[in-house]
Amino acid sequence: MQRALAGMSIVAAGLLLATFIQMAMVLPRRPRPWLFVILAFVGVGVLRWPLLWVIGALAPWAILVAWKEKE
Repeated sequence: MQRALAGMSIVAAGLLLATFIQMAMVLPRRPRPWLFVILAFVGVGVLRWPLLWVIGALAPWAILVAWKEKE
C-alpha cells in the first residue's frame, strides 16, 4: 500500500510539472504574468494559504493589470 501511494505521488508531481511547462510556454515573455505566477506559488506553496483565498486576492489585480496594459 505504501509503495502504491508513493508511486501515485510521483505521478502526480510529474503531471503537475508537465502542466506547468505547458502553461509556461503559453505565457507571454513579459514579467508581469510571471509576477502573478510567483505570488500564487509563494502564497499557496510556501505560506500554505488556501488556494481560494490566494486566487481570490490575485485575480482582480491580474485582471486590472491586463486591462490597463491593453489600453
